[in-house]
Amino acid sequence: MAVVFPFERPYQPFQSCALAINGCSQGPMGALSHREYGPWAGFRAAFISAGRIAGVEQDDTAGPYQTCHDRPCLSACPAHALSLNGYDVPRCLAYLEETPGNNCLAGCRARFSCPYGTAFRQSRDQASFHMRAFTGWNDDT
Repeated sequence: MAVVFPFERPYQPFQSCALAINGCSQGPMGALSHREYGPWAGFRAAFISAGRIAGVEQDDTAGPYQTCHDRPCLSACPAHALSLNGYDVPRCLAYLEETPGNNCLAGCRARFSCPYGTAFRQSRDQASFHMRAFTGWNDDT
């Protein structure tokens, strides 16, 4: 058995594997959403095995995006960067740059609006860290 990580080459198909076996679905942000953990699920490592791993069962339950009828993520984004066609990253970044003082840098409002996995949400400090990493901005920006 081997362990692989998403940041190591050769890159492994983490999202494809999760979609195939783990009760996940992909929402308009491109991020995976798990039926229990919502968009807060993190795939940090994977075990590669030639055979089945004892105690690990395949979960064929549909992910939450297929069963979510309200889809609050679509209307929560003030940049209107999300649609059923996907996530418009340049539009999101332009909004962040052109709208000083917006609270998106404290965490993606679309992600925080998801009703799934609310008990597993990142803290605002964690969310802010990841949004600043996403934009490439630091505290001096």
